[in-house]
Amino acid sequence: MLTDLLKKLISIPSFVDEKNNEKLIAIFIIDFFKKNLPWFSIKKQKIANNRFNLIISDGYRANLIFLCHLDTVKPSGDIKTMLTPKIVNQKVYGLGACDMKGGIASLLTAIKEKNKTKGVTVIFDCDEEYYFLGIKKILEKYSFNPSLIVCPEPTDLEIINGCRGIAEIELEVLGKTAHAANPNLGTNAIEQSVNLIAQLKRKLNLKKNNFLGKTTVNLAYLTGGKFSNNTITIQANAVADIARLLLDIRIAQTNLNGEKITNFIKEISQSLKLKINKTKINIDYQSYWTSPKELKIFEKQLIKNKLEIKYKKLETMGFFEGALVAKKWNCPTISFGPSGSKSAHTPDEYVEINSLFKVKNVFKELISAYSI
Repeated sequence: MLTDLLKKLISIPSFVDEKNNEKLIAIFIIDFFKKNLPWFSIKKQKIANNRFNLIISDGYRANLIFLCHLDTVKPSGDIKTMLTPKIVNQKVYGLGACDMKGGIASLLTAIKEKNKTKGVTVIFDCDEEYYFLGIKKILEKYSFNPSLIVCPEPTDLEIINGCRGIAEIELEVLGKTAHAANPNLGTNAIEQSVNLIAQLKRKLNLKKNNFLGKTTVNLAYLTGGKFSNNTITIQANAVADIARLLLDIRIAQTNLNGEKITNFIKEISQSLKLKINKTKINIDYQSYWTSPKELKIFEKQLIKNKLEIKYKKLETMGFFEGALVAKKWNCPTISFGPSGSKSAHTPDEYVEINSLFKVKNVFKELISAYSI
């Protein structure tokens, strides 16, 4: 039943483009609950353009929340092939097989086999692979106080208990032009912007987080030249007096955010004789970390299923929407799911069947452990 369910989920397109979104898979999940788990109540939360979140509750206080995203990335290979699941060497192949339709199939099967639950809420949200529109809408309206949130992401049966945050910042900095024959009379905005980033990296790396590693700064885009008549011109004999930058900063410190970083940038710019003309924070998500001390009940379920208690190294992990709910609701939050993570977002995405059943069994035990 589990693999058949997964194959059905894979066959339903839930990537987002001009013609497709998460609507069809959300309808399938609604029908699944109505048919197999009728004690759950279902609420739809509209996002836009026939897209909606699902908040599904067994009627008790939300003590244990499973947070699942409905969407997948866009196909990176032949669409028909990637939406036609196949089993080869004990692996299920297809778009979303591991990220995260495999985790969803394990969860739905676990709940069905439990037959009755007390204290379980399941959130299915849109747009996790794109702009987090779904979870942002959830956080606008809902406030839960769960003992644990589990995201069934593909983690290879390891626990992900945190992630670095993200600040994406656009900058426009101004220097001072001069003739190239006397560059010392000016302030080169391009050269000094590079110095600014170097100093920012040193400042942000002064304090390493023991669990999340170091904050990293990626200079993703840099352009500049001489500013004249509201246009940046390329003029070799003139010192560049304007530069525009785009930074992607992965934040390890839990008390650091985009606003604080822009303040650091302004402080550094003064010493470099640069003027920060414009700043724009496109993304500002803080890091989070859940102590293993808060996960002892979860660890016991792994032991019961003869699985090793192993935590993923977080220093190079990407950002998870679990960080948003962990911060907003101030609760322990983890990702835990089946094996196959290295294949996610590739034309040959797969999930290992054996791991699906292990995840299902852990979730069954977890539902019992957090029953109220």
